[in-house]
Amino acid sequence: MFYHHTVCSRGFASADLRTLMARASPLLSGHQLAGVAAADAQERVAAQMALADVPLAYVLSEAVVPYEEDAVTRFCGTIGLPVCPSTRMQPNHPSDAHDILVLDAGSIVKRGKHAQLLAENGCHAATWALQ
Repeated sequence: MFYHHTVCSRGFASADLRTLMARASPLLSGHQLAGVAAADAQERVAAQMALADVPLAYVLSEAVVPYEEDAVTRFCGTIGLPVCPSTRMQPNHPSDAHDILVLDAGSIVKRGKHAQLLAENGCHAATWALQ
């Protein structure tokens, strides 16, 4: 999909959602290194306005980061959790998740379903209550 918006008679375009999101974000060195950062404030505003026109369902369904490069995928592989690109689920709510991992200082301290972790009244329940 092609994204375009005009600000102050200047047209700005992004070829894909990944680039559009990078240009709409505050300036980050990683975006600069990848060559996808907005060149100036006008381009950033144009990208933000173009992004506002993209349906949320499309944003949530589009793979902005390729599956193989996803940090969650790499993490799951290092701790031995099965990952399958064709069946990968990104839950919209914790109750939709197959398993929730509770981490403390980078180590898994609990693993279970949302309801089970809430019933234990531990770290997951406390974090959930803050939302």
